Amino acid sequence: MRITKVKYLNDYKLEIVFYNKETIVFDFERFLKKSTHKSNRKYLDKDKFKTVELVSGFLSWNDGEMEISGEWIWNEYYTPNDVTIRAIEASRKGKVTKTKNLADLFRKLNR
Repeated sequence: MRITKVKYLNDYKLEIVFYNKETIVFDFERFLKKSTHKSNRKYLDKDKFKTVELVSGFLSWNDGEMEISGEWIWNEYYTPNDVTIRAIEASRKGKVTKTKNLADLFRKLNR
């Protein structure tokens, strides 16, 4: 997934626009804190993180010292997490048949 636009929002959050016009807000805090690469962890400094640029469809910091592809971001953003998987399983088993909103679904799943 090619990125066409990036905008720093706050903290470790970026607004990212993909070539298909899909726009997401991605929080990189967890990624940076879990990174074992010293060169990546230095971007926990928010002033350094803010320097993100878009280079050939990749997010890039400091002339490519850290680069992240649109495909990686897309997959991380849209990969089902544990809550999503539990919700799907519960609906298949008939435990959750109708919900008004996501908060209602979480309440039903956590009973």
